[in-house]
Amino acid sequence: MPNSKRRKSKASKRQTAKYKQKQPSYKTKAASKPASLADRSTTAVKSSGHYTAVVNEYSYQLLKQIKSEHKNQLVNSENLPINPHHTPNSNPTTPEHSQPQPSLPTTSHKQATDTPTQEIRPQPHHSIKANLPAISTATDQHKQHPQRVGAAFPLPLPSPPKQSETASTTTHGIISNRRQRNFVVLTLLLALFSGGWLMQNSIQIYYQQTYHKDLSPVLFHPNTVTTQINQHIEALQHAIDDLNQRVINHFNHQYAYTPAHRQQQQRQQQQHLAEQARQAATERRLNKETRIRKAFTLTNDDQVFFAGDSLMQGIAPYAQKWLNEQHHIKSINLSKQSTGLSYPGFFDWPQTIADTLKSNPQIKILVIYLGPNDPWDMPNPAGGKFLRFQSDAWEAVYRSHIRRIMQEAHQHQVTVLWLLPPDVGRIKLNQHMIYLRNLMQDEVNRNQGYVMDTQSLLSDGQSDQFSDSITAADGRKIKTRSADGIHFSIQGQKILARAILARLHFSPNP
Repeated sequence: MPNSKRRKSKASKRQTAKYKQKQPSYKTKAASKPASLADRSTTAVKSSGHYTAVVNEYSYQLLKQIKSEHKNQLVNSENLPINPHHTPNSNPTTPEHSQPQPSLPTTSHKQATDTPTQEIRPQPHHSIKANLPAISTATDQHKQHPQRVGAAFPLPLPSPPKQSETASTTTHGIISNRRQRNFVVLTLLLALFSGGWLMQNSIQIYYQQTYHKDLSPVLFHPNTVTTQINQHIEALQHAIDDLNQRVINHFNHQYAYTPAHRQQQQRQQQQHLAEQARQAATERRLNKETRIRKAFTLTNDDQVFFAGDSLMQGIAPYAQKWLNEQHHIKSINLSKQSTGLSYPGFFDWPQTIADTLKSNPQIKILVIYLGPNDPWDMPNPAGGKFLRFQSDAWEAVYRSHIRRIMQEAHQHQVTVLWLLPPDVGRIKLNQHMIYLRNLMQDEVNRNQGYVMDTQSLLSDGQSDQFSDSITAADGRKIKTRSADGIHFSIQGQKILARAILARLHFSPNP
């Protein structure tokens, strides 16, 4: 036999002998075969010369490890007999009521060292599941009597994850983080784009006011849709603000405000309204004064136009003289006796005034005195019978004459100062003058004109009562009316002329 074959044969015999030494006999295997999975899942833990029983709190992990690994495990402990019919006492802390438990044989140090190491092969999955009650029973028995257990379940450590599993978990976490970050960024961009598109009109206006030019991108080009959306948003905001205010007011009035506080609020509100009314009246008065002053302000190039009946014939000359001497203001006097507004066929004042204003554009102020020749029946402009004095038809026609004069004056930007007739000495005629005075004042005011009450300037008596004199500051009586009780005296004419000039304001040429 060749040497090589001989050497191989010897080596094979040595390996076979070595393998037989390691493998126990069938009897040994049968004798050392564990009775249950609990016996295979216990080990003797040597510490400080004696064995300490340790309860395996992670039995589920041990079972999972046995099922997954399927490899040989070495156990250096004796099999512990376990009573499968043992039931833990409901109150183990009370010794006198506890049921007697069978004692578990303990394994001494010598027995543990003399027992040969035996190999336990893994059982099929069905045997593992069948032994689960045994594991539970052993665990409960050890919890009830830890001092009787000479061996314990090993404390298996979970096997470390494999490198491939760790890498896979890390990669999955990185991918998940990236997805979350991308989702957040996409959401922010979408919100920014939507907000810019909805508010593009406001952005466009801000850009125009700041940089004085339009935005070129189409995104910020105003369109009907965005305009309507903005209008709806503004309407919604107003509705929300209104609702909030109503809720606040309701809460304040129903719950927050006491009766005393409400009374104080009412007083403050009344004071506030009174102050507002006072300020409005003051503002109107100032505006009126400013407007009147401007309307009656004359320059050297302006002229004054006097129109009226015989009573104006006595007033106008004094006013014209003082205007020319004191202020160098020219004037026109077309007053004519026995004229009025009732008989336009005799003298048509509306047409005369219109022609005069048209031919003299320098006229700035028109002063009129009419009325004493008008309280009679007048011809009907439409033909037929005369219109009876103070009838509705008569008043309508008379008002139309006044309105025509005012319209002509406004058309030429001329201020109208209408002198109202005073009371007269004849009782019946005086009643007619009162009627005409009220009618003239109402119609002139309706057409933005100005009136002067001559009654208070020519008598000391009460209103609507005739008086032919006034009392001067030094106590002297000054006669203002003539003997007929209708016309003015010279002093009366001068008083009215001074009153007219007092209403005028003068300024040099600009």
